[in-house]
Amino acid sequence: MLVYIRVSKIGNRQDTLISDEIQEDVCSKWAEREGLTIVGEPITDLDKTGREMTKRQIRSSIERVRRGEADGIVVWK
Repeated sequence: MLVYIRVSKIGNRQDTLISDEIQEDVCSKWAEREGLTIVGEPITDLDKTGREMTKRQIRSSIERVRRGEADGIVVWK
């Protein structure tokens, strides 16, 4: 499994954000509980808006799954 983390710090929303560290921890613990193996380092898109998929790394992560590099992608939410 790949871990994908996105945090949008755009718009001065610091008090409502779930940090990348918390997201990584939650994803890792979930994968462990489910008996899944995390492949490589987390893929992170920090300070990226959720509105534009083309500027984020999620597409390349999906392609990695399609090529068989991982079975899926774990995301915080």
